[in-house]
Amino acid sequence: MPLDKLGLSLSGGGFRATAFHLGVLDALERLGLLERVAVLSTVSGGSFTGAAYALNAARRFPFERFFAHLHGFLQRNQVPAATLAAFRRQKPGSGRKLITAAAEVYDRQLFASARFGEILDATTHLEETILNATELRSGIPFRFRASSSRWARIGNGRVSIPRALAARLRVADLVAASSCFPGGFEPMVLPDDFDWSGADAGSLPAEARALESLPLMDGGITDNQGLGSLRLADQCQGVELDLLVISDTDNTAGPLLTLPSARLTGGPRLWLLALLGTLAALVVSAAGLTLLVDAAVLTAARGPRLADDLLRLWIPGAACAGAGLLLAWLLIVARRGLRRALPRGIRGSALRAAGGLSLGELRHVVAVRLASLVAVVSHVFTRRIRRAVFDATYEDEAFRGRVVPCLMSAWPAERAPGPSPSPALAELVDRARRMPTTLWFECPQQLPDLIACGQASLVAGLLAHLERHPTSGEPQLEQRLDDLWQRLNNDPHALVRERLES
Repeated sequence: MPLDKLGLSLSGGGFRATAFHLGVLDALERLGLLERVAVLSTVSGGSFTGAAYALNAARRFPFERFFAHLHGFLQRNQVPAATLAAFRRQKPGSGRKLITAAAEVYDRQLFASARFGEILDATTHLEETILNATELRSGIPFRFRASSSRWARIGNGRVSIPRALAARLRVADLVAASSCFPGGFEPMVLPDDFDWSGADAGSLPAEARALESLPLMDGGITDNQGLGSLRLADQCQGVELDLLVISDTDNTAGPLLTLPSARLTGGPRLWLLALLGTLAALVVSAAGLTLLVDAAVLTAARGPRLADDLLRLWIPGAACAGAGLLLAWLLIVARRGLRRALPRGIRGSALRAAGGLSLGELRHVVAVRLASLVAVVSHVFTRRIRRAVFDATYEDEAFRGRVVPCLMSAWPAERAPGPSPSPALAELVDRARRMPTTLWFECPQQLPDLIACGQASLVAGLLAHLERHPTSGEPQLEQRLDDLWQRLNNDPHALVRERLES
């Protein structure tokens, strides 16, 4: 059976995923398969790559331009600093949000004010382009979906956006919603946090004001591989995909949780710090009030000498009194907040137990809880969801023999069946796997490593699939795969250099 229609999902995983998927698309283009991708489903870091490619295809630019543009965006590595600068520029008191600042940076550096309408209205080989987010009112996927069918729903079964209104959305906002990972960002609220062709929050279009306020976050919360959208397109929309290629940067190397050291748990007890803070507030306030009284008495006795009295008495006195009162107020607010947060039945015993902790013990207690929470939310839950999504796909008879995993986590173990990677390629992949899930690169070498890893993973995955499921009508495909595999084994960065030099 010839491979006429492919479905491609690009997983989340920060810029590790963005660069890896860029390599996957490059390998598909070299194999002559990219133009056969009919459904593109993207999540989080994969949405940067997928949205940039879909926009490039809509504008009918050559692949080389897309590669150079996205590579340049990643190579500049300016997102964190630019996002913080944009956050500082937001008006105080206007509900400043880091995620909207990030969206501004994505728009300025990568998408150049592009609107979703360009992708919605384009006629390309992509019959479905789906940027996946998670809607937090009901905890289900929310799909920004560009479909060749004008009846396709943009949203989910509970709430959707009219096509004409969705066309006005910035592509950068859709990517921000898809990659809005918990802990790092706040929810991206639709419609309030989205840019509507320059309209501010006070002058939203009437159609947008009619939308239900929806907090959106990272699509990886519900399906970090975007595989559910591929299955939906294949089964419900009748696209009839020949292969489902899953480009996934989930990293299973290393322990999920490394507990912080418990060695540095000394220091003063919290009850002593609270007592010292209270005494400090009293002493500083008393000193300030004394200076103010002395200033008043001296002024009454000999008359005002503003230049002299302000510097020696009035300003120091007001500063000390204000500092003491502020410290006392902070202690009162902290105690009241702690009491309200504790159940009434254990309030007293909990406060006494907390007061007996040293400062180091408190730091350790908080660090352990945060580390375990991050491990559970970012690793355990997502991997359970990943396993459930994969199991549902592989156990479905309708997809038997049609799924091609392109997995970073499968390396550097030997591929079976098929040839093993060379030591140089295995070493490169091992370096790529060690990159954390971030929106930056810690060293310049990570970017070419990740792109080459994506290229090699796609070629290896397709070779393994074709060995198990030979296809007719594609006499040149396996030869091209063998050629690319040989080149990558001889020089893992050869294809990256070739693309950048072209």
